[in-house]
Amino acid sequence: MIATLLDALSLLGNFDHRLLEIVGLSLRVSLSALVIGALLGLPLGPGWRWPTFADAVP
Repeated sequence: MIATLLDALSLLGNFDHRLLEIVGLSLRVSLSALVIGALLGLPLGPGWRWPTFADAVP
């Protein structure tokens, strides 16, 4: 377990090219999902109203 931790720290410390590619891809995927969600959610959000407790009380 210690050897694995040391390997991971070595990759981070040496700015391994493969690791940076993986991190870059992960960031691109996350940011793409954020933009798509915002583009869909922001215009639709105000028109979508969930019932509240106040609506159920006569």
